[in-house]
Amino acid sequence: MAEKTLSIKLSLNDKQFQSKLKKSMRSMKKFGNNMKSLGRTISTGLTLPIIAFGAASVKAFDDQVKAETKLRTALGNNAEAFEVLKNKLKTYKKLQSLEMRLLLRLSLF
Repeated sequence: MAEKTLSIKLSLNDKQFQSKLKKSMRSMKKFGNNMKSLGRTISTGLTLPIIAFGAASVKAFDDQVKAETKLRTALGNNAEAFEVLKNKLKTYKKLQSLEMRLLLRLSLF
C-alpha cells in the first residue's frame, strides 16, 4: 500500500478577535470604574452620616453630663433635690410627648 500525505493549510484572521478583546477590556474597565464610584457613593452617603450621628450623640451625651453637673452644683450637691427635680423633668417630658402624639392624631382628622 502506498502512503499518501494530506496537507491542510489553516489560516487565522484574528482581526475580529482582537477587536472583540479590546471591546471586552474596555467594558471591564468601565465596570471597575463604576464599582469605584459606587464605593465612593456608599462611603459618602452612608458611612459619613453614621459617623456624624455618632459624633452628635457623643456631644449630646457630654452636654447632658455637663448640664447635670451644673445643676448638682447649683443645688449644692443636694442629691434628694436633684432626684426630685429630675423626676419632675421626666414626667414633664412624658406629658409633652403624649401631648405631641395627641396633637398629631387630631391633625390627621
